[in-house]
Amino acid sequence: MVPIHRRADSPTCCVGGRPVGGRHRFIASLFLLKSPTLPFSPKRVITLMPNPLEYSKRGRKAYLLKHLRPDNGKRTTMRLGTITKSQAKEIGVKVEQVLNTIKYGLLLPAELHHWLSQLEEKTYDKFVKGGLVLPRTATLVPGLERFITDYCHDQVAAGTWKPRTQEIRKQCVRDLVRYFGADKKLMAITPGDADDWFLWLQKDIPAGRGLSTVTVAKRLKDAKQFFAYAMRKKHVEVNPFDGIRVPSQDNPDRAAEITTQTFSRVLERIDHPELRLILALGRYGGLRIPSEPTALRWGDIDFEKTTMQIRSPKTERHSNAIRRCPIFPELVPFLLAVRPEAFSATDFVLTEFRGNSGKYRKRFESAIRSVGLVPWPRLFHNLRANAFTDLCDRNSMAQVCKWLGNSIRMGEKHYLLIRQHEYDHSRSGGTPIVDFDSLTPSRGSGEAKRDKSGTKNGTVSSGQEHSQRLTGVNQPSKTRGNQ
Repeated sequence: MVPIHRRADSPTCCVGGRPVGGRHRFIASLFLLKSPTLPFSPKRVITLMPNPLEYSKRGRKAYLLKHLRPDNGKRTTMRLGTITKSQAKEIGVKVEQVLNTIKYGLLLPAELHHWLSQLEEKTYDKFVKGGLVLPRTATLVPGLERFITDYCHDQVAAGTWKPRTQEIRKQCVRDLVRYFGADKKLMAITPGDADDWFLWLQKDIPAGRGLSTVTVAKRLKDAKQFFAYAMRKKHVEVNPFDGIRVPSQDNPDRAAEITTQTFSRVLERIDHPELRLILALGRYGGLRIPSEPTALRWGDIDFEKTTMQIRSPKTERHSNAIRRCPIFPELVPFLLAVRPEAFSATDFVLTEFRGNSGKYRKRFESAIRSVGLVPWPRLFHNLRANAFTDLCDRNSMAQVCKWLGNSIRMGEKHYLLIRQHEYDHSRSGGTPIVDFDSLTPSRGSGEAKRDKSGTKNGTVSSGQEHSQRLTGVNQPSKTRGNQ
């Protein structure tokens, strides 16, 4: 809670040289990092800025400031030591700002609060002894690693995150701790430090982390979330990562086309029926591996109505945790291969391959290599993307998005693929989309002279012919008059 300090028995104060009577109530706020917190309402106020006074310290020039303590009105001395006069004047301005803040019961300006937070303990204690701020021990703020780790645990305990989400967020925590240190104070991380961390993630090893653009974008989004929470907790004034633009997370280079022929060849090298079913559910049914196949129960599968009920842990907090989709014909033989003779509706379909996908990822990659292929990036995501694209060929995208549990916008951005045959030929005739031979200008044995209008022997130039053929509109030639 923000401490509120009131003083109802303040005697007459001197403001602008005039005695003013009455009661004064002031609020001392800013319960933030290292607690540069204003301690109380003033008994008397100062109207003049504390001017630095020179004195000798071991034969060297030193400076001090004198001001009236806000709590009891007594004159006090703040010895600044051997610094320059300009530096002493700057500190005097800071002292005046603190005194005026106490005088009018205002919040400390963000810049002044940050300056106080960055002071060394010895220097900060001088402000404490002068009655200007409270000791830093009044507020205990954990270091970087402790703060973010506690935040992640709280999110899981509240049900906002899944344990898997926590594992992914901890990757960002490790990168932050690796760069800044576990005990780094949150307020000590500046926007410039955030820029350096962002660049460090992108630099090649060993100078940096060597992460891809998509991974860097995820790390940056997590860091922004952590420090947004720190702002709500009043541990930092600003989010140092707010000014950094998040890179695009759409990486078409990691998309892969997996034809049904290729997928069938890979499945022939896998003999375990449950693993075959998991991969088929991803490639033909578009299920998210591993969470959705793992949650599938025999009571969710209705062979008579040829529908199945999919439970999605990823989307359950968005009130669409359960969806229904058809049992596609390609899935039937794989489901029948694992169906036991006797089972109950609550029995899980998968009994051996449950939990983390690491149990079968290596076996799947080994099967891909056995047919002479290189494992494609985003191994399971691309199975779902190919299923989404194939289903959109036979059904409307709105239907497919309902079945697979994503929005149309996400489907177009992350799942819809342009396959190779769509680049090679047009849909109707199978002929090349562009006949480059017809667009190549013919070259005669002799070169005719061109006039200023861009024509050749009274005819339209080849460049204009090309433009007219593509647009169907006669383009005026560019002469000096119409340029």
